[in-house]
Amino acid sequence: MDAERGRERARPGHERPASTAGPDRGYTDHTKPVMNPPQAGEEPETESTSRGGPDDRSGRQDPRQVIERLLESERRLQAIIDATGAVVYVKDTAGKYLLVNRRFEELFHLTREGIRGRKDHDLFPQHVADAFRANDVRVLQDGRVVEFEESVPQDDGIHTYISNKFPLFDGGNQPYAVCGISTDITERKQAEQGLQESEQRLRSIAENAPGFILQVDHEGSIRFINRTHPQYSAGDVIGSSVFDWSPEPEHPKIAAALDAVFTQGRAQEYEITASGPYGSEAHYDCNAGPVVIDDEVVAAVIVATDVTARRKADEALQQSEVRFRKLVQNATDIITLFDRDCTILYESPSVHRILGYRPEQLVGNNGLDYVNEDDRDAVRQAFERLLAVPGVGVPTRFRWRHRDGSWVHLEAIGANQLDDPAIRGIVVNSRDISDQVRAEEQAAEHRAQVAHTARVSVIGEMASGMAHQLNQPLAAIANFANGCRRRVDPDRDPELAQVLTRIESEAQRAGVIIRTMREFVRTRESKRRPVDVKSAVRAVVRFLKFETQKINGQIEMDLTDEDTTIDADAVLIEQVLVNVVRNALDAMRDKPSEPRCVSIRVTRDADEVGITIADQGPGVPGALRQQVFDSFFTTKSQGMGLGLKISRTLIEDHNGRIRVDDDPGGGARFHITIPAMPNRGSNGGRGTSR
Repeated sequence: MDAERGRERARPGHERPASTAGPDRGYTDHTKPVMNPPQAGEEPETESTSRGGPDDRSGRQDPRQVIERLLESERRLQAIIDATGAVVYVKDTAGKYLLVNRRFEELFHLTREGIRGRKDHDLFPQHVADAFRANDVRVLQDGRVVEFEESVPQDDGIHTYISNKFPLFDGGNQPYAVCGISTDITERKQAEQGLQESEQRLRSIAENAPGFILQVDHEGSIRFINRTHPQYSAGDVIGSSVFDWSPEPEHPKIAAALDAVFTQGRAQEYEITASGPYGSEAHYDCNAGPVVIDDEVVAAVIVATDVTARRKADEALQQSEVRFRKLVQNATDIITLFDRDCTILYESPSVHRILGYRPEQLVGNNGLDYVNEDDRDAVRQAFERLLAVPGVGVPTRFRWRHRDGSWVHLEAIGANQLDDPAIRGIVVNSRDISDQVRAEEQAAEHRAQVAHTARVSVIGEMASGMAHQLNQPLAAIANFANGCRRRVDPDRDPELAQVLTRIESEAQRAGVIIRTMREFVRTRESKRRPVDVKSAVRAVVRFLKFETQKINGQIEMDLTDEDTTIDADAVLIEQVLVNVVRNALDAMRDKPSEPRCVSIRVTRDADEVGITIADQGPGVPGALRQQVFDSFFTTKSQGMGLGLKISRTLIEDHNGRIRVDDDPGGGARFHITIPAMPNRGSNGGRGTSR
């Protein structure tokens, strides 16, 4: 594939022989069983002249013996060249192969019989054969040994050979063949090329390295440097001591590093202050390592990097970070850094004061996990707007779960700084607005209460008028029913008697309800007296017996043996119980299957009496648990939304509390606690009623 790349040289002892003729002064062609090629002017031997016979008295040797000796000589020669690892071959002046050794056969997968008489163009690609032929012709023309570098394709690729070619001369000192001995130098060539490339890379690295690369001896004398400061040349530095270029306080540090390199063969790192450009002072990070030859450290290589600018930048950055950290640590707002999937990357220390968490307790968690479920979609949408429009602040309000489980109202504004390499996150500033939200809610509640008071006043007047108008017809119904019942013989018509009794009872109950409403809406002083809660519960259960049976339900009572006396207005307490129990019955009205059970449990705990009313309805969703006590809030199509609001007001007037949660067994569970009067001992019995 490559033509001659070479080089040539005459080799001593292979100069072209003088023109003196003689069979012993030429090279023998061992491809033919003859001593010498024919001489000029002589006829070639024929069979008749070469063989001789018994009458041959010329004194010549027997030709058969001569041929035998020649063949034996040829065999010995062939054995010799077959034993060498080089490629050996002989070609005539026309380029035809006369002789090859075994190595030639092995490399090119040919036999010597198949090669003899063929030319390079019969065996190799044309450009390779052309190069071989040109080299052979040159040898024949120069009549001396010439060394060439030749390339030839083999099974595993191109191989490079050093070929020593020399002419073979006949008895007339005329070249009749070219002999070549070729040695494969492919691996050496590749190694040389690799070494050259490695040296070139190292040279390029050293010349283009941003720092200084020095080689020093045991005494610290500089033997090599890749570059210098502008005011110096390499000649100014090489031969000087490495200690000449640094102030004396740095010398022990340098000496210790060089001592460790030369005595222990270990690399060392150190930082020094030394000369900089134009006499300035510069800071260098230095790495010193050993140069080892034959297991001996002969020199040290020092790589010194100028870090002056970086050091100044680090100092400025540290000062900036200190200022920033002080600002953040003393900020009243919470500063949070999120990544693009809302994972918390950083929390300012103020989060502990406002939300109860230490910063490390939040870092690594997803911020949406702490946001109230009802606010989560709005926060997610605000976050998506931040991602879509970098650099634009997006404000939002939401509730964040405090470490104690309560909810803190936060007002936040975020900015997308993902493209800022110094931040790479979403920066959110949040402030606690819980007091503001409470004030807003109280103001709204006050406005609602004012409106409610006006409506209640109207309703009270209407209720008072209605009660007055309805009481008389109801009393008449009850009286007529009673009169009719007395005129009916219960033995003869028991069913009619039972219906009349029911009419009288329901009319009386309607009258009680109307009087209760009238008492409730009428402005009057609260009549506080000792009230037994268990007795009040039993009264309410009796009062709601018809409504309970109407939904095919039941009410179970679990009443403590402890004293449950409270200082209260009995009518108002019973009204609260009626409201809550009636709501419980209504919640189960649409339940497709039984049981439809309301449980009322009365307990005494220290200084409080507790009433728990639980149903088996659908329960109250977490988002609505605070709203159920708001004015005019209702989930019933026929409700007014006043019952639980009034109930909470009445309980709070008795210094009590009312709340709602979900029963683990399903349904809603209302808890009422009212301060108890001093214990007067056991009162009433513990039991269950249905």
